[in-house]
Amino acid sequence: MILITDDLCARLLANGASDTETDHVPVVKLFDPTGAATWLLSELDADGDTLFGLCDLGFGFPELGSVSLAELQ
Repeated sequence: MILITDDLCARLLANGASDTETDHVPVVKLFDPTGAATWLLSELDADGDTLFGLCDLGFGFPELGSVSLAELQ
């Protein structure tokens, strides 16, 4: 399943490659259609799998962190 288009992937990679401590605007919003989880993602590491953003699994405690694209798919 393709969750992120090539254009969005390029924008995420560019944000991840920047050396500044900038708070990037979210590029992608993913959600679980069967639950309450939502991910607002702003960066992708060069490995092509590790995303960074705001992750809310629906328990009332959203947090900034990394998530694996392979696990989301």
